[in-house]
Amino acid sequence: MQDRVQITLAQARLAAANEHFEDALEYLAASAQMLEKMEGRWWRARIWLEMAVTYLKRNEPEDVDQAQNLLREALSEFKELGVAYYPDLVIEKLRQVKRISRAQAIAHRKVTQELAEAGRVQNSFFPTHSPEIPGYQISGILLPAHETSGDFYDFIPLKDGSSGMVIADVGDKGAGAALYMAISRTLFRTYAGENQRSPVDVITEVNRRILSDTQQGIFLTAVYGELDREGATFQYVNAGHNPPCLLRQGKDNTLSCQNLEKTGTLMGIFKEATWEAQTLALQSRDVLILYTDGITEAQNEDGEFYGFERLLEAMQSGFGQNAEAFRNTILESIQAFTGTAPRLDDITLIVIMKE
Repeated sequence: MQDRVQITLAQARLAAANEHFEDALEYLAASAQMLEKMEGRWWRARIWLEMAVTYLKRNEPEDVDQAQNLLREALSEFKELGVAYYPDLVIEKLRQVKRISRAQAIAHRKVTQELAEAGRVQNSFFPTHSPEIPGYQISGILLPAHETSGDFYDFIPLKDGSSGMVIADVGDKGAGAALYMAISRTLFRTYAGENQRSPVDVITEVNRRILSDTQQGIFLTAVYGELDREGATFQYVNAGHNPPCLLRQGKDNTLSCQNLEKTGTLMGIFKEATWEAQTLALQSRDVLILYTDGITEAQNEDGEFYGFERLLEAMQSGFGQNAEAFRNTILESIQAFTGTAPRLDDITLIVIMKE
């Protein structure tokens, strides 16, 4: 057993020297287990000290706490054994851990403040109010899961008098997704605002520019459509996004949901991707709901997903309300389902209601 301990320790130190810290920690833990069987208390405390130093070298998020716990155990054992020298060494390592913890706390606070500021800047990109279009009620909302969001939505006034509307979801999280979102939103506004651009042209040009300006391999899904008030139509392209739902009441008062399926692939991946446009004729009392997967993939405390069926029930329950109340009915249904579970993804929702 003693020979095995020596060999395992040699393997641990060799792995640590080559910065294979995961292997080194496994070997050290195995050595500590063998020493416990041998009742080698001094050597086991010595291994705890070496493990703590290895954790500090690896320097992953939870490693400082792990190192601190091991150092405290080693200090207690050394003191109980009446050992000289090592308690002073462990105390100095604990001081080092305290300095590292303080530096990490300061850095974390700075990052948190910077993310909060980035979130405030990002919030300024989102519409402050819904467009006022005669004959229609429109309501949109974005609820970020964290300080910044990878979702976005926008209402874009067009020169021919129609209204452009976009909802999108960047396939990433964190600050990178927020920057990608800001670029994508600006591109949609730029190309949609140009004369005589169809939804297909807008999606195609945004995709081309994303691929030419970014090299990160981040994709996004989007629905971009143009609402023609006079013709009561919604011409749209669905680029790999969750299918919006057209909620319509039939002659027998039953409600049906027509899904606006994908008309092409997602954006930001293929230079030669193509999309098709579809045109939807809107009737009186129709409700068009656009949303991101943060709604259907919302989870409760048991890990269950909210899903489309619950969303459909909420939409049917809210039918007949004004657009804002309809939107709130859906949000309240999601909140009732998720309860105290944390929000894991952004929630974005647009409701377009023809009066």
